[in-house]
Amino acid sequence: MQKVIVSGDWLLVDDPERGMMRGFVEGEPSRYATWIMIRVTEADDKRLVGRSIKVRMQHVTRNITDEIEFHEEGQILNLIDFSLITGDRDEFMRWTEKLRKIRKLEGGCA
Repeated sequence: MQKVIVSGDWLLVDDPERGMMRGFVEGEPSRYATWIMIRVTEADDKRLVGRSIKVRMQHVTRNITDEIEFHEEGQILNLIDFSLITGDRDEFMRWTEKLRKIRKLEGGCA
């Protein structure tokens, strides 16, 4: 059974017209959506990076949310902000704990 795509998930997309791209889901897609809005973070077409675009669900090749490891404090702070915006308590707790661990390893304050 395929995992349901939700707001904040990281996706790989292979669009025949725009090429490969990676980004995260913006907004909460409906269960039967044929299109989804993503914020592009990497793409073959560099003009797409940083933009919100609509892609067909059939072009989503993989949900990579569980595969991504964030190690930089700035990245994690952005994810904490995003979880606050979307009201996702579980993700907020996950990223806050990750930030504590990183700061502890770096000898900073937790």
